[in-house]
Amino acid sequence: MAQNGACRVLVVDDEPAIRELLSSQLEAAGFETEQAGDGLDGLMKLREKLPHVIISDLEMPRMAGSEFVAVVRQRFPQIPVFIHSGVRPSGIHQVMPDVWLQKGSTKFSALLEAVREWTQNPPQRSGAPLAFDAPLRARQDGGGYVVLTCTDCLRTLAIRNDPEVKTVERTAFCDYCEAQLKYLVESSAPD
Repeated sequence: MAQNGACRVLVVDDEPAIRELLSSQLEAAGFETEQAGDGLDGLMKLREKLPHVIISDLEMPRMAGSEFVAVVRQRFPQIPVFIHSGVRPSGIHQVMPDVWLQKGSTKFSALLEAVREWTQNPPQRSGAPLAFDAPLRARQDGGGYVVLTCTDCLRTLAIRNDPEVKTVERTAFCDYCEAQLKYLVESSAPD
């Protein structure tokens, strides 16, 4: 059972005033907070240190909350996710939050109680965080590119395949979240 002082909450919202308000109130209640301006920024924060709870808006630039939550669910199923949004999408079942909080009508006491409850009684989900230490395998697409799926943001990206580079293992950075990706270029020639 975690104590409030040791619990970290990641607040992901594109509105600085809301991030500041939630963070200051959570910190006053004894929680440690980290802030992110959108889903990609949130993923970068997850590289540094995993929180005990994530509170995320849905409508944000670069990576919306629904995509962010989907990535968190795949990569970090053990972290409870709260949606704190002014809109409720019709496909909320696809987002799968542990807690839904309506902006403007949720009292902070209810949010604080939910955070306390979920940090003291985290979900017992199967699966460990996905970690990728081995290089990705990539095939040439025939058009001078290799196609990879980023291990952090799970987005697909095409990387120019320089025919002058003869190394099999290579490194690139994700165009979206700037994660470093190690990959192997498999030969397109038949064996």
